[in-house]
Amino acid sequence: MEAKINWKLVVSFIIIIAGLFYITESYLMTIGIMLLLFVAYDFVLKKAKEEEERQKQQERLQEEERQKKEGDS
Repeated sequence: MEAKINWKLVVSFIIIIAGLFYITESYLMTIGIMLLLFVAYDFVLKKAKEEEERQKQQERLQEEERQKKEGDS
């Protein structure tokens, strides 16, 4: 299984890392902030996937209800 790399995301993180290091002039602070950003990014991705799955499930339920109504008629 190949991992898909989102190059735009990688470049944006590199730019953020460079900017943070320029501002803070500290590797440790830059690493800490980046870890927090990665955690926040992961949290947002999980919430988006949960919302997408919930919408798909709701659409399936609606489709099943429509099929039942058509079958009853």
